[in-house]
Amino acid sequence: MVHIPKAVYKAVYAHLYENASLALKEYWRVGNVPGITYIDENGKPCNPTYIHVNCIMQSLESRGVVKDTFAWRHHYYLLTEKGEQFIRRELDLADDVLPTPFSKPSIKPPQYAQCFSSKARPDRASQPKPDEATKA
Repeated sequence: MVHIPKAVYKAVYAHLYENASLALKEYWRVGNVPGITYIDENGKPCNPTYIHVNCIMQSLESRGVVKDTFAWRHHYYLLTEKGEQFIRRELDLADDVLPTPFSKPSIKPPQYAQCFSSKARPDRASQPKPDEATKA
């Protein structure tokens, strides 16, 4: 069993909840996972090691919190509905806070005034019709 600091758990949970997924290289040797940052006991920002994140994700997979897909030496972990509730409970998040992929984007309505302004499109009434130009 590997000793994993609580700060690493919280950082991995936060990253997983924010993105609703995690892509992880199958790499058990020494190395840090880019993209996940936590503050260590000295107050410095650090990246967790691959073995810590792999152990956390295997534990979450065995609980049914994430679904694992393996392809080309990479694990792709997807958050399930049960996992969303679990991480929300672990991180003390409100019910209205959703993961970024699940929240609706705020799309501005198109501005039709710019598209159909008189400068952008000449008035068709002032142009002669093709039949009238050939008759003259």
